Amino acid sequence: MIIHHLEQYARFKARTLLPPLYDIPQRNGDNVKSGMKNERCDRRWRLAIPLLIFLMATSCARPTAPQVEPIHVVTPVYIVADIVKQIGGDRVDAQWWIEAGQSLDALEPTPERRSQLRNADIVITRGEMDHWTLENQNNEYDARRLIRLDRFLSSRDEDPRVPRYMWLNPAVVLELTDDLTERLCTLDPKNEHKFRANASTFRKKVLALCDNVRPTMDAARGEFLSLDPGFTPLPRYFSLIVANLEPIDVSDVSVYGVKTIKAAAKAAGARAVFVNNAMPGPLLREWENRLDLTVLPLDATGSSAPGSGRSTYLQVLEYDLGQLAAGMKASTTVPSTDAPATTPATTP
Repeated sequence: MIIHHLEQYARFKARTLLPPLYDIPQRNGDNVKSGMKNERCDRRWRLAIPLLIFLMATSCARPTAPQVEPIHVVTPVYIVADIVKQIGGDRVDAQWWIEAGQSLDALEPTPERRSQLRNADIVITRGEMDHWTLENQNNEYDARRLIRLDRFLSSRDEDPRVPRYMWLNPAVVLELTDDLTERLCTLDPKNEHKFRANASTFRKKVLALCDNVRPTMDAARGEFLSLDPGFTPLPRYFSLIVANLEPIDVSDVSVYGVKTIKAAAKAAGARAVFVNNAMPGPLLREWENRLDLTVLPLDATGSSAPGSGRSTYLQVLEYDLGQLAAGMKASTTVPSTDAPATTPATTP
């Protein structure tokens, strides 16, 4: 039935597109009365119709390339998801739970997050800090899906009981880059060259940013003093000493809090104190006025908003390293309190 309709359509198209097949110029010696003209027309129709049917059938049934499902990756914060995108490109679907304007204290289990964990091809987690992300890891398949930042060599010295922003440590990020690249290559070997090239480019950019501020870090004499202990992985990459500071309520600029921070800054030789950039501007300025110290915000999560200026991991790292360098440079100007006191010389 289909062939019949195609044949009818082919005859119609032949009449409109091809020159009249019956209009054959006579040649000397043609015997029109013998029916040679009709025989030639039939022979041409028999040749033209199958060709037209074939062309129409192939043009109507062009196969479309099957869509390949992306690799689904779940991460705790936005800038870690950006690292995944930097390496995986359009072959990954990276999801995150926390970004600018949200606190990591809100990183609690929900039905939606548990569902994302179950359906993900790769899960990146802080480990014991987010113990609920480790549930149901009872078989080899689930274990191979999990990337624990607290198991990297560069993060083993961190106290698992204290929430840390481990991804701010460039060494942790470089380990994550290598681990993630290998897993992506295993899941999608056809794009291995692309993944490895992206990872190499990303590594070079991270190391270049760190090298730019290393001279300042090497010259720093004061200690790193932060009202948010989560930022300690960043200065530890440069072997900076982290000042001891007992926990205080940063939302209340109390006399006790000011006294405690000033004492810690004096003992650490620090002229700058670091805070989370989530701290409201008026509160930050009040701390700065009361402490008589430079107060510098650091970014822990980044923002997915394109116009934020810190919508990629590299932008966040560059910002934090600039703030860290400014604070440690200020600390190098602190006069030493260990020098012996001198008395003016007296003349006889």
